[in-house]
Amino acid sequence: MGDMVFGGCFDGRPVRMMWRTGAAAGSVVIRCDPPDAPAPELFRRVPGDGRRPRWDGPLVSCDTHLWVAADATRRTELREHADVLVARMPVPLSAAGRRVRALLAAYPGCLVAAVPDVGRGCVAGVRDRTGAVGCLRATVRGPAAALVHPQPVASVLHAWVASGASCRSLRSLALVLRR
Repeated sequence: MGDMVFGGCFDGRPVRMMWRTGAAAGSVVIRCDPPDAPAPELFRRVPGDGRRPRWDGPLVSCDTHLWVAADATRRTELREHADVLVARMPVPLSAAGRRVRALLAAYPGCLVAAVPDVGRGCVAGVRDRTGAVGCLRATVRGPAAALVHPQPVASVLHAWVASGASCRSLRSLALVLRR
């Protein structure tokens, strides 16, 4: 598949993730591009000069989705409409998998949920066509103190599945940080 660019959100900065299947590997660039809306003031402004980054590679898929903080105390009604739910508080690895499954069970319209774990990783789950949940643990490549943030992981998984690929085909997913 090669390199891909997916719309997502990670503190307004583009980030890169590496993916690997049994037969191929590539990278994904995740950007924060708020969609055009009847009420643009509802979306935060993209930092920078407002121009979209130049991309010369093949565009395999482009994905736009609504992600909502799963543990937010305000605007909780947005969880009902979320494509992606993202928890922010790291929990032990076994608890992260349980939390992902619980979020997807509680919000049947949500396709992807992600929860950071205390081991610097992130567990993300995807609901398939039958309703079954498959989970993947993403890791980080970069500084030893770095954590995998759940937003880009969830964005990549949503785009991956929305483009028609199976979550089960992914063998690894890693956030790449500069040293």
